[in-house]
Amino acid sequence: MGTLFSNPALTWKDIRFLRQHTRVPIILKGILHANDAARALDAGVDAIIVSNHGGRQVDGGIGALDALPSVYVK
Repeated sequence: MGTLFSNPALTWKDIRFLRQHTRVPIILKGILHANDAARALDAGVDAIIVSNHGGRQVDGGIGALDALPSVYVK
């Protein structure tokens, strides 16, 4: 299932590449940690979505609402 819906080869450099080549808004979904939120904003995203993609029901990961307070960036 992971091979269908993810590409672990993607990096923050790919976000920067997209930002350099498009003017459409870039919204990054799946942020659960403050350091990832900061890196996403530094890479040029326009918005982030705090989400675990439903993983809490699958693997017991942190819930998005539980992650939200630590991810919030002013």
